[in-house]
Amino acid sequence: MTATKHVAVITQTNNDTAQTTAAVRHPDYIDGDLIIQWWGSDDDDAVTAATSGANGETLLHSFTGDSGSGAGPVVGVIAWVGDATITAGTQNWTIAAAEHWHVHTLKIRRGAFDATTPIASNSAVAGNSANSTNVPTPAWTAGSTAGQTVMCGLVTDADPILTVPSDWRIISGNDTGSVAGSVAIRDTTTTASESISSVNFTIASDTSSTYGITLNPHSNPVVTSVNASRNSRHFSWGDTSVTIEGENFESTQGTGVVEVWNSELGTTQQVTNR
Repeated sequence: MTATKHVAVITQTNNDTAQTTAAVRHPDYIDGDLIIQWWGSDDDDAVTAATSGANGETLLHSFTGDSGSGAGPVVGVIAWVGDATITAGTQNWTIAAAEHWHVHTLKIRRGAFDATTPIASNSAVAGNSANSTNVPTPAWTAGSTAGQTVMCGLVTDADPILTVPSDWRIISGNDTGSVAGSVAIRDTTTTASESISSVNFTIASDTSSTYGITLNPHSNPVVTSVNASRNSRHFSWGDTSVTIEGENFESTQGTGVVEVWNSELGTTQQVTNR
């Protein structure tokens, strides 16, 4: 299952008139949620992304650039993991000259990705520096863990996407008239260290810039510290202080209980309570 099947919110921000300062919206989020902002603007003027998350969180990744056309669109992305409960708001990106722009902000719920290393790999910028009907995604090597979600930002100046290659789908799209952009994911997750192939989305004919990342999947929880004199996965009635390791059960991932099924009694037994 791809992490983006757990996307809770997609917030779009765009401006139909040229600006040098872009107030980019973000949704509310809580500690542990992953926020990814995908940028697009309609010329190659340099773009400076926000330098931190909305609460000052350290960015996991930051990139802005274009396919080298000299007059083509800019693609960009930043990502961070929330460290507190934050209400929806804005933060500024800046452009060296007034341009049209748009941003797709994704919120992926905590527990749907690897909390230690959410972003497994990233590409170089790709696209077409001359008018073309094809919008090629980058080719790059995935991280060493199998099961990563492949995600790409696609920006065109300014034709919208017409056809989507098989095994891919667009989860967010925007066309201001001066710049068009989409976020696409591949339905098939990666094999370990996979060589991710370039594919072509199609448009009427224009310049384009694309960029890709992969997201590490969440780890399956591991049960430890259960009745140390026996196998660490053996539960006895009344066992307490059971340690569960993994994104879904870390202390920062919320509160709740963990229960196991007792096959002899046909009931569940609470083994830990946070």
